[in-house]
Formats: sequence, structure tokens, C-alpha cells
Amino acid sequence: MAVAGTPLEGAEPPGPLDIVRCVAAARVLMPRSVVRLSAGRLKLSKTDQARLQHHRHIACAARGA
Repeated sequence: MAVAGTPLEGAEPPGPLDIVRCVAAARVLMPRSVVRLSAGRLKLSKTDQARLQHHRHIACAARGA
């Protein structure tokens, strides 16, 4: 999420597959950690949300989206 006044304020938001890859990398690097998703999740399609929720250790902040 781009924030005004930061170096990434003009950056394009990451695509859905980029987000899935980041979550997958986090799961590989930190297998015992809980990965939580919040900001921007509701902007994803139902298919992309399902990809992110596939693993049982991924907890989503908002349910029923």
C-alpha cells in the first residue's frame, strides 16, 4: 500500500500473484510462524483470496469477503 511521503508513494501496487508468492516465501522461510493478511485483501478476487487461504496456517483479518 503506497503511503504519501514515503519512497514507495508512487509505486504500483503488487499484483495478486506477487502477493501469493510473498506469502509462500514467508511460509518457506518461517514455517512455524502465523502469516496474517489484512491491508488490501478485499481488493483481491475470490480466486486470489482462495489461493491465499489455501494453507491452514494463514489467518485472514476479515472473514466473509
